[in-house]
Amino acid sequence: MSFAERVTDRRNQTIYGPAILLAIAAAYGFSALLDSSGSFLALALVGIIVPVVYDRHGPDHDSPRETVTWIVATAAVAFAIYVALYLGFTALSLAPLRGARRRERERWCWFGRVVVRKCPV
Repeated sequence: MSFAERVTDRRNQTIYGPAILLAIAAAYGFSALLDSSGSFLALALVGIIVPVVYDRHGPDHDSPRETVTWIVATAAVAFAIYVALYLGFTALSLAPLRGARRRERERWCWFGRVVVRKCPV
């Protein structure tokens, strides 16, 4: 199947169209409310992973309304789980970037013969 056929296929438009719109809204909302560093993963989760899961493993609906409903509901559940995990990991300081920044600030520095606990940033 060529790229032009995939773009003009009604089934693909029904699956990927709402997912892309929801992905843009999810990434913007995540960036505006929480942190811009996690917005790309929200975009990928809602815009790419959810439609691919539906396309490969989802139920075969004949109605476009049922397909869009499945995409919206699954995207909402996946996004809610992602936000909960993101908030949980940042609250517990298990995020890799936060831990790396903290370790960087707490390294030992040598100034002549004096050892200083925290290096100037």
